[in-house]
Amino acid sequence: MISPRYAALVAALLALGACVHSEVFRLDTGVRPATDPASILLLGKEPEQSYTVVGLVSAWSGWGMGRVSKRLRREAARIGGQALLFDSESLAEAQGNPRLSAKVIVFDRPPPAKPPSK
Repeated sequence: MISPRYAALVAALLALGACVHSEVFRLDTGVRPATDPASILLLGKEPEQSYTVVGLVSAWSGWGMGRVSKRLRREAARIGGQALLFDSESLAEAQGNPRLSAKVIVFDRPPPAKPPSK
């Protein structure tokens, strides 16, 4: 039979492994209202319209990239970002786990509206 103390320790270690860690480096001191994480665009190439980089974010976890992507969006939204710009160096390794980094950008003009999905 497993002791309650051992079971609690195992549960705590599993919860720790499920954590997503992130870092945010703000590049400006301007105050922007937070945006909706679901509205954050994910860009794999430079957008054609002009933009400003307002921060750098990175996140990593031992439990998959889905959680990492959600954390990046949440952190970008918290500082008022409109998009995450990834490049060829966005994927790296941190503490033996995949680490994803991106630039947080705001468009100098509002981005074009997305066409309604069918």
